[in-house]
Amino acid sequence: MRAGKHLLLLVLSLAATGTSAQMTSGVEVTVVDADSGQAIQGAKVMLYEGEALLPDTRLNDLVDSEFSLPDGPRSSRAPKRPSRGAETDGSGKSAFQGVSPGPYRLDADASGYISQRRQLSGMFDGGVLVNVSVGEKNRVVLRLERAGAVSGSVKDTSNRLIAGLSVYLLRPGFASSGERTLSVVAAATTDSAGRFEVDGLKPGRYSIAAGPRGTFAFAPRRPSGESQAYAFTYYPGVPDPALAVFIDVGPGTHFGNIGLTVKPQKLFRVRGRIDFGNQLPREPGFSLYALTPFQMYGANRRQQLQSAAISTNGRFELNDLPSGTYSLGVIANRRGQMPLSPPNTAVDDAYFTINVKESNIDDLEFRMSDATSIHGRVSVADGSPLNAIRTVIGRLPLRLDSTNQLQPGGSALIDVNDGSFSLKGIVGTYRVSMQLTDGAYVTEVRLNGERHADPVITIPNGFDGDLEVLIGTNANRGSIAGRLVDGQSRPITGAMSGLLLHTAAQNASGFYRQFTTRDNGTFSLESLPPGDYRIYVWEGIDQSSIFDPSLLDQSRAQATVVRVTERSEVSASVRVIQPR
Repeated sequence: MRAGKHLLLLVLSLAATGTSAQMTSGVEVTVVDADSGQAIQGAKVMLYEGEALLPDTRLNDLVDSEFSLPDGPRSSRAPKRPSRGAETDGSGKSAFQGVSPGPYRLDADASGYISQRRQLSGMFDGGVLVNVSVGEKNRVVLRLERAGAVSGSVKDTSNRLIAGLSVYLLRPGFASSGERTLSVVAAATTDSAGRFEVDGLKPGRYSIAAGPRGTFAFAPRRPSGESQAYAFTYYPGVPDPALAVFIDVGPGTHFGNIGLTVKPQKLFRVRGRIDFGNQLPREPGFSLYALTPFQMYGANRRQQLQSAAISTNGRFELNDLPSGTYSLGVIANRRGQMPLSPPNTAVDDAYFTINVKESNIDDLEFRMSDATSIHGRVSVADGSPLNAIRTVIGRLPLRLDSTNQLQPGGSALIDVNDGSFSLKGIVGTYRVSMQLTDGAYVTEVRLNGERHADPVITIPNGFDGDLEVLIGTNANRGSIAGRLVDGQSRPITGAMSGLLLHTAAQNASGFYRQFTTRDNGTFSLESLPPGDYRIYVWEGIDQSSIFDPSLLDQSRAQATVVRVTERSEVSASVRVIQPR
């Protein structure tokens, strides 16, 4: 009898073991050269849990070292996620066993090649998305491009080689508004002989620029050991990015002997005082920014040049400013951007302009201007409590993003108890946004009772009124499950770049979603506000090009139109667009 019990327990144990084994699967990855198709031995393959995109660690390092604010670094690291690693053998294969079903991101990196995460997106993030299923052969082929390199030297107008300058590789692209941009993708510092080298570059077109170490954003400062500063300069030696000469880096090629000439310049100091008046308390946490107007591809822009903390008595000092025209603006840590004006004058712009000539300025005085006053309230459309809504950064901030490159936006913290907030000094046209999670979204705004579903509002000078913001929740959102098809509606596979836009949108300045299809040609778009959308998926383009207005215009007729209703799940067969 006792033996029978042991037999029963043994059978149950074996059955449980068999069930556990059936709940996992294996993933086989083959890594090959994108051009030749030859297997790559010794490639490091990483399998990450979840669908979230993988950050480009090279870019994180660059942002952490090059960009900072007076109150600390601008960037933050994403938390680590569960991962497993393996190395390819002589046939380019690696395998992962005991993988639970679900979505994963695959990345591969090999010496002399572009990592998979950077290859898909072109600049910032990526990784191949795979869905692991039990009972299926989960086999993935990763094709890596050979990396390029750029090297050269930097000298001044006297042909003296300069050490300690930063050299930046920038790729042309497009902002979501359709405007042309230059984005930093790599950086190096000139050595004691004035030389630099940047490797690991994705094949493509680049601009090269040089400036003082740790001061990208055109800020001229003196390199360590130098008695003078140098202007931020684009290859071959011009201050205007519109006049820069681009270079084309091919797969596995080394673009050498780049000669970049930078011009010495004198730097000056600007001192002054800001009168906060009776409208705002005098407290720490305010910073003054000096920005220089410039043109890029015909568009007027402002670029931060220097910044300084403002003391509790309102005094500030800006250093290392070359001669020129500047716009000054104030950032309040808890109130967003504030406008300045000379004492006792009106202002209809959030910046004040000064001219720095061949001398220091020590007697500037400004006052904070309350040209407008907005009394706001945020609420959830279905009546849910506001404190149940979560945001990306753990607080509940509201942003007004200006549609004009020459104007700042504004931001305000919201009282989660009653939803109230206030903004002062905001003038212009703005898009209302909030960094919400869990599928929550801004569904509409009402300015003095007038409904704006876009949601874009215009605040005139002297405005004193109410702004209501309604938040929709995930329960009201829909989703799209898509599959790529060819011209004969046959399923096709491959990881490709895609974009989702409202049908009425001419560009992505409003709501949009960027995505990359899975290796099997499928994709999912969750938590979409109800509406009509166009889905664009292109073959053979970089994600930095998907906001190109001419590309969107020529692709509009080939895009797939989908209607998403509340709480719906729409299936869509999307034809791949071949760019002309």
